[in-house]
Amino acid sequence: MSDAWIANLSDGSTHVEEWIEGYLSPWQRLMEYCKKHHCYVTNLRMTMGKRTVNTTINAEGYWQAHGMPATQGLECDEELHKWHGIGHVENGQVHIIWGARHPQTHHVAFWHDVRPAKNQAQIIWARPSLVIPGAGRSEEDVRGLKEFQGMLRGNDS
Repeated sequence: MSDAWIANLSDGSTHVEEWIEGYLSPWQRLMEYCKKHHCYVTNLRMTMGKRTVNTTINAEGYWQAHGMPATQGLECDEELHKWHGIGHVENGQVHIIWGARHPQTHHVAFWHDVRPAKNQAQIIWARPSLVIPGAGRSEEDVRGLKEFQGMLRGNDS
């Protein structure tokens, strides 16, 4: 396999980075798929050469990007210089694993980066946690709370 990310989704499917000329980027297509099918990423990993790196499983959200370092005055082979990054969201931060190949030796190197999640448009967010009605309120304040709690326990009473 060439350098690529692999995403496992909540609907049980697996999507692998695949560039198709004339179409949205693979990550943008994945974002569209998740929106259309009401699912989200549950695990994201990246393979570069013979190495695979993983993000945290079942994170708040997942992130992916490609980057090009500044190579002023140097001839640049885009594929050899391209950085591949995957990340997961935790406590408002995107924890990124970047990978790149050395232009001459093709040796793969990985490094870490952290960015604020609020500035990142390409995050695929996980489904929000179940919010139990009435949490933090008295029973008198919440209509039907006992019935709701019974449903959670599987009771019909």
